[in-house]
Amino acid sequence: MIKTIEDVKRMEPHEQRDWKFGLCIRNVIRVSEDLFTIDDTSHGWITAEVTLEQFEQLFKGELSIT
Repeated sequence: MIKTIEDVKRMEPHEQRDWKFGLCIRNVIRVSEDLFTIDDTSHGWITAEVTLEQFEQLFKGELSIT
């Protein structure tokens, strides 16, 4: 389970983990060194591709995938 941005940074390429975001659980896959896929099924199915920098913005609440 991802709890901090450090958990994200330690993920290996092709590793998959869950990320509890509020009441929702998102599935995160590290595609490569700087690319992640996030699946959110809280309101239908949304898949977003984000960079590590964008992922950090998600954690800070500065960016939204919905």
